[in-house]
Amino acid sequence: RSEEQFSTVEVFVYEEPHDNLYTHHDIPLPVFPLSLAWMDYRPHASLGAADAADARRSNMLAVGTFAPYIEVWDLDVIDALEPV
Repeated sequence: RSEEQFSTVEVFVYEEPHDNLYTHHDIPLPVFPLSLAWMDYRPHASLGAADAADARRSNMLAVGTFAPYIEVWDLDVIDALEPV
């Protein structure tokens, strides 16, 4: 969601059994977002785990902006203050 000078990424969760929709994350962005991409892996997982495929699964969000870098946010962390 973007307003005049403020942009945020809002992540909603839908609980089907209870028919409930709520905001799980509300991440403020320093600049206007151009693109978003969801990723289902964690790049820093150890490969020595018993089930390496499940050990590295995580919800990550890449945010491309007008800034010359891409921010990657871990959506499994509540109230994260900065990207990973």
